Amino acid sequence: MNILVGFDGSAAACAAVRVAERHASAWDAELEIVQLDHQLAERPCAEIVSAKKRLQKVARDLLESEEIRFRTRVMVATQDAGRELVAYARKYAFDEIIIGIGKHSRFGKYVFGSNAQYVILNAPCPVVTVR
Repeated sequence: MNILVGFDGSAAACAAVRVAERHASAWDAELEIVQLDHQLAERPCAEIVSAKKRLQKVARDLLESEEIRFRTRVMVATQDAGRELVAYARKYAFDEIIIGIGKHSRFGKYVFGSNAQYVILNAPCPVVTVR
């Protein structure tokens, strides 16, 4: 079993990693923690490498068990994060997606879109949301 975790550095995303760890432990699954960033396309290569190292360290710090198999990926987002995450999950046939969600007003969802809503409605597998 493979579990995809969408990560943006928020408290909800950190909580999602912890829930993913419990699922991975229960089902002997492997985690893939993915961070999408629109700004990486304009950054020098050294900053991309640095972002990858930071995500790897954050993941290690969040995961309590050293027995959990995980990998991290920092990707340049070319479209909305929700669309990117769903396309990635579909391409690599993930069994579950775990994402953190925050509170947004109706106006906030209208202006910024709802990546979580897109993932929930379009994912090719079950989605677990964590607050």
